[in-house]
Order: sequence, then C-alpha cells, then structure tokens
Amino acid sequence: MRPLHSAPLPGGGAAKAATPPTSSAATHSTESLQTRRLVRSAGLGAGVASIATATGLEAQVLGDVRVVLFPALLGLTYLGARAVPRLAPTPPLELNLDLEVRPSAGAGLGLFALRRIPRGTFVMDYLGESLDEAAFVARYGAAGRADYGLELDGVLPPWLSAPTFVDARVASRSNAARFMNHAPRGTPRFTVDKRKQRWPRRVLRFYASRDIAPGEELCWDYGDAYWKGREADLR
Repeated sequence: MRPLHSAPLPGGGAAKAATPPTSSAATHSTESLQTRRLVRSAGLGAGVASIATATGLEAQVLGDVRVVLFPALLGLTYLGARAVPRLAPTPPLELNLDLEVRPSAGAGLGLFALRRIPRGTFVMDYLGESLDEAAFVARYGAAGRADYGLELDGVLPPWLSAPTFVDARVASRSNAARFMNHAPRGTPRFTVDKRKQRWPRRVLRFYASRDIAPGEELCWDYGDAYWKGREADLR
C-alpha cells in the first residue's frame, strides 16, 4: 500500500478530508505508480548487488566460498519475514453492534466505536473490488486520484511480482473500513494500526492501537504517499 480525511486534530497536526467527503484508505495518483516501482526496484537491486559484491570479495580474502551463501540466506530471511501472515484471531467488528457510521467534524462521515474496544483487537480488513494495474490505470487515468484505492504488493520483490489494487469506491462492494478517517501516528486521534499481509492472500488489516472508548472515532495514518498532490487538504 501506498500504498492508500479528517478535521483539525486536537493536540496534534491536522488533516482535512479529500474529496469525496466520506473517508477512504490511503492512496496515490496513478501517474506515480510505475515511477515508484522503478525506484523501489532500483533500490533493492542496488542493495543486493552491493551485498553480493562485498561477500564475493570477502570470500576471496578468506578463501572460503561458503561466505557467498550469505546473500542467499539473507534473501530467504527477507522473503520469509514478508510472508508471515497477519492473523485475524476474532471476527471483524460489526456495524450497529460494535461500530457506527456518523458525521465527523470537517470530514464528512467517520467510523465510531459503540463500545470499548481493547488494544490489539482485530477491527476489520480493507475490502473492495480487486483490480490489476492495467484495470486500475484504465479506471482512473494517468493523472487520476483514486481516493478509495489501495495498492498491495506481494512477497516477491516488485520486479518479480505485480501489485494488486483494492478499490472501495463503490460502497456496496466494500465495507465500513472505507469510512475510517486519517489521523497522524502519535496524535490523540490515532486509534488504529494497519498491518499488510502479503501471503497467503494480499490484504490490509486493521487493529486497535490502544483502548478505544465508546464514542471515539477510529482513525489511522494514511501515510505520506496519500498526501502527495493533496497538500492543500492538510492544515
């Protein structure tokens, strides 16, 4: 996710809703998709090449070819960490039982707790229509703003694995996660953590970052990528 709107935040920074007024997940402009992937690929490739070169030289110095196995072991460890599933130990929270959608000051609609939600509680996944990159770009165009779109990468590096996009633009094809507003991490309104699962299926999961009292709004940090091109919405 990158990859994928709220009122002034008491005691911290502030962010204002982007259009449409009901909140969405953190996203980005479609024009930057390929550029960012190329940058990530180049960075990872340069890192791998540097490690391989360094270990090759070390093997020559020590006269032990087993040293060259280090990059392979490092790569397997990296992929293994990315493949760890993010568990959902309980069913997702439900509207009208645990949560409600109601107006949020300065941000259209928001998602609020109807009961106390303990820290660490699984809230829900971010659901929507699943699209590949071609369909995503065809829908929003090279300069479009996908306010409800979310990019999810896989276990493998970006040059070996195409991203998946989740579009929650249509309410009937998504869930209540689309109503969660933005709050910067570390501010009083930040109440929900995100966790990306790359395997066995790609999904963004939300968990309570602290105890949430009845009546509090559920907000998460959309990330810097969301606000590129939306700087006017921040204040």
